[in-house]
Amino acid sequence: ILINPHMKTLEQESLSAYRAQSFAVDIVRLDRFGRRADGWWPADLTRYYVFGEPVYAPCSGVAARTEDRLPDLTPPDHDRQHPAANYVLLECAEAAVLLAHLMQSSVAVRPGQRVQEGERIGRVGNSGLSMEPHLHLHAQQPSNADAFLAAAPLPLRIDGQTPVRNRRFNSQQ
Repeated sequence: ILINPHMKTLEQESLSAYRAQSFAVDIVRLDRFGRRADGWWPADLTRYYVFGEPVYAPCSGVAARTEDRLPDLTPPDHDRQHPAANYVLLECAEAAVLLAHLMQSSVAVRPGQRVQEGERIGRVGNSGLSMEPHLHLHAQQPSNADAFLAAAPLPLRIDGQTPVRNRRFNSQQ
């Protein structure tokens, strides 16, 4: 059993084009009862607590690639042709960081633009290969190739800690 479903990209040759996301995390917002949405898989995206929340750059660097034009989808619809859909790929020091499934028309940076840690770069959406609104975050080796999602994956650290299953990060701390 996989603890992180993104890890299957390391094990299945058919998914090697997406191996950069092997150590990815998917971030949602929970209410005080631990629910992700008002209802069970609601069609209204605004009923997901994370939908529309601002996304900030986790590091200073350069926006290497961005996408902004793809629609937000009604759960559980998803777009296999554009897995990351609306995204920002930041090149920060020795790593590139992908922030994906952003809200259509919310990306606030353009390729080549310098970005400072903490700068707002978009809003959480439900675009691409996403079953419900969340922020997909992963680190990878920088890549200039068109198939940038095939780059070597890098482990993440959030607030100096390696994420583990069901770990909660409290933004209020």
